[in-house]
Amino acid sequence: MVSPVSLAFMALAALISVAVPVGAMLWIWSRRTPDGARRWPHVWRPFAAGALAFVLAQVVTRMPLMALVVPNLPEPWPSVLMSGPGASFSAGLFEETAR
Repeated sequence: MVSPVSLAFMALAALISVAVPVGAMLWIWSRRTPDGARRWPHVWRPFAAGALAFVLAQVVTRMPLMALVVPNLPEPWPSVLMSGPGASFSAGLFEETAR
């Protein structure tokens, strides 16, 4: 069973990993020039493009591939040693392709 403290910190980490980028985007978007116009009115476009690239690279392509490969590895401990480099390589390959 997972301890409540671990769950609380996992929830805090999830909140921070979403709230900080969204908060930074909203802060940048709200900046104005001296005449009152928005300084960066389209800052959400690269933010949305990055989020979409991450979802496509990780959720749509990499995770299904890993779901096919990892269960076919024979033993639990060698599985960890073998899937670590493969997971690292596939993460780099798919993320860099998405960028």
